[in-house]
Amino acid sequence: MNSLSDLLWSLVRWAIPITFAGVVAAIAVGTSRINDEICAHVEGVLANRFPSLQVDVQQASLNQGQGIVIHGLSLIDKNMPENWQQILRVDEVHLACDATLASLAMGQPNIDSIRVVRPTLHAVHFQDGTWNIQKLFGNAETNVAIPVSVEAATILYEDVETSFQETFQQGRLELEPGVTDSQGATWSKMHLCLNGQTIEQFTVSGAVSLSAKRFELDAVLQEFDFLTCAAMRFYLK
Repeated sequence: MNSLSDLLWSLVRWAIPITFAGVVAAIAVGTSRINDEICAHVEGVLANRFPSLQVDVQQASLNQGQGIVIHGLSLIDKNMPENWQQILRVDEVHLACDATLASLAMGQPNIDSIRVVRPTLHAVHFQDGTWNIQKLFGNAETNVAIPVSVEAATILYEDVETSFQETFQQGRLELEPGVTDSQGATWSKMHLCLNGQTIEQFTVSGAVSLSAKRFELDAVLQEFDFLTCAAMRFYLK
């Protein structure tokens, strides 16, 4: 959850405010130049956020008055074997806002919501207890201020020691804006649902506080295959 929130908030807080000079020059050339500026900024921001990973963004497009769409976002670890190099791939990130060429030139538009479409996360658990996705983790210092949704997510899980593999598909995540409680902690309601092979359906609901790194969640498993999982070991490290 921290890695997802860090990535999304990096895009919202730093990638969208394109420099004034860059946007003015882009307006003079046309919308395609604006898209190139957005794409370059997204790559630059994420490269700084994940210095040990290669960042690729295929395309970014501005739909004036409706928002910005980022296409083909990939985070790659070139130090890993080829079949493990791509840690995260996201087909589309939709930033709903009232962005126009003029508003981008004036500064950051107001983001109303974030929608992530068809992300694929390849999570590998190594024999020493570490994970490849640890390079995505960071210190989440902010809470969710706008609605965030994830659609059609896929998680590829692989345990090196046991050779166990599981594919979770059709993942859906809804994260609501945070509400501050009486003790000053900000909580966001969340609902996560995944369909798997060993586990027919895995559902998590409750609330998370990203800045406080606390959670209150309930999990439900449906149609759990005990025979398949008999050889699987879980590590808590």
